[in-house]
Amino acid sequence: EEELNPELLLGDALFNYFSVWIPENYPMLKPVVAFFPKGDKTLGLKQLEDVAQNAFYARVEAQYFLFRLYASEEKQPFKALSITSYLHSKYPNNPYFHRFFARQLYVVGRTEEAKEVSLEILRRIDEGWTGYEANSGRYAAFFAAQYFERVGQTNAAKNYYLKTISYGEESESQESGYHLYALIQLGKIAVAENDKKKAKDYFERVKSYANRKHPAHKEARDFIKKNKL
Repeated sequence: EEELNPELLLGDALFNYFSVWIPENYPMLKPVVAFFPKGDKTLGLKQLEDVAQNAFYARVEAQYFLFRLYASEEKQPFKALSITSYLHSKYPNNPYFHRFFARQLYVVGRTEEAKEVSLEILRRIDEGWTGYEANSGRYAAFFAAQYFERVGQTNAAKNYYLKTISYGEESESQESGYHLYALIQLGKIAVAENDKKKAKDYFERVKSYANRKHPAHKEARDFIKKNKL
């Protein structure tokens, strides 16, 4: 194992991390995982870092796993941003890396930069760039809408929230958080504009798409009740 090169270390890294992650998140699979050697999540992350820095063929794959893990499981958004920033700069026409670069900018609060990156994604979709489609569009439109709403440009915010809805329907992602919260924000804007009929329609759509236990479902119910819609 001391001579194991970084390309092959990727397999050990993923095994070490996910052999622990799987039973933590899927308890029913614990009996299956018990047949395998014991893993180590901390070691798995360290090995992924080694591959990401030293491998030639497996480097990008290791970086992909690292930024996904840092963004979600490990709750280290700035590390995820650093990796996605690098990947986007190295592969500027890769729509997946482009989308997650925008997402991480948004997550860490760099909303104006997230908006600029998102508008570029939307431009590429409109121009028909390869790989740029509705899934990227719903991310980008939501981030742009959030920025414009925060700076008080309500009409622009409404336009991009509507784009989020349109892309969500195109990609059949109506149950996603971006789609649900775009509907909620449109409902709130309609309430502020005293258009209760339109507001109720938006909130009812949230209720129809979201599971009753979802926070968006509760928020929609509360707004309907509070504003007597």
